[in-house]
Amino acid sequence: MTQAFNLTAASIKPQKGQYALLPNLPQEHNVEFYSGTSTDKLPVGALVKLYSSSTSTNHPVAEVCAATDIPYGMVVYDARKAEYAVGERFAIAKSGDVVFCEAAGAIAVGSKVQFNPTGWKVDDSTTATYAYIGTAITAASAAGDLVQVKLNFDLGVAST
Repeated sequence: MTQAFNLTAASIKPQKGQYALLPNLPQEHNVEFYSGTSTDKLPVGALVKLYSSSTSTNHPVAEVCAATDIPYGMVVYDARKAEYAVGERFAIAKSGDVVFCEAAGAIAVGSKVQFNPTGWKVDDSTTATYAYIGTAITAASAAGDLVQVKLNFDLGVAST
């Protein structure tokens, strides 16, 4: 018997925003994207916060995080979509999940990482007032590398 598809094949390349370790936990899959600009797009790997003016009674509504905001979740990779339009629903990874993130430069294992909404890359700098999003559990040697990050939105904000 031949195997048609091998889930552990080395040829499968991780994608930004993809789960690195699949948690055995219920995941939020019904978060609606809000933006005041109807043409905005939400890419996978982006971080979102709850939209405080939402009046929805049946699902969370989220908007893009600024670098200084504490995130609610990260938009996870979906093989069918690379970005979401305003009003569309998506899944998020939350604190405790391990995801692939694109590095802005070299990152050491164990470093707390911050994100930059321009390009949605992570780094281990300590930019004042930027929120930490988690801990690098693998290393990145250069910008553009994918690094596994254990999300932890309770790490707070960097201070000078």
